[in-house]
Amino acid sequence: MSRFRVLLGVLALAACGGLLLGDDAPKKTADTKADTPKATKHTLPQGWSQLGLTDEQKKKVYSIEDEYNPKIAALKKQIETLQNEEKAKKYAVLTEEQKKRLRDIREAQDSGAAADKKNDKNKDEKKP
Repeated sequence: MSRFRVLLGVLALAACGGLLLGDDAPKKTADTKADTPKATKHTLPQGWSQLGLTDEQKKKVYSIEDEYNPKIAALKKQIETLQNEEKAKKYAVLTEEQKKRLRDIREAQDSGAAADKKNDKNKDEKKP
């Protein structure tokens, strides 16, 4: 009975190991490179490569990416711009004394962080 369990365990590990080695990245072919004039890297969502998609389905997914990726990138840039504007307006609320104090606080934090990194590096160097 014990040998049976060991054998069963080994077979289970072999089966799971084979799944872990599976490739989720889409296979690049000459056709997909020719169809995409942009230098974009197309990807399938996680697990989709195991669904047995046809080349036509993959092309549709990639064209959806081509449609939405620029829109998403533009929105991310817009968000970044708005966040920078927000920070600038918040900073403008501060008095000159508060701005100076904030700079001092940040410098102290930056020097403290640099000292922490230096201490960590020294600890690593002392280890055998």
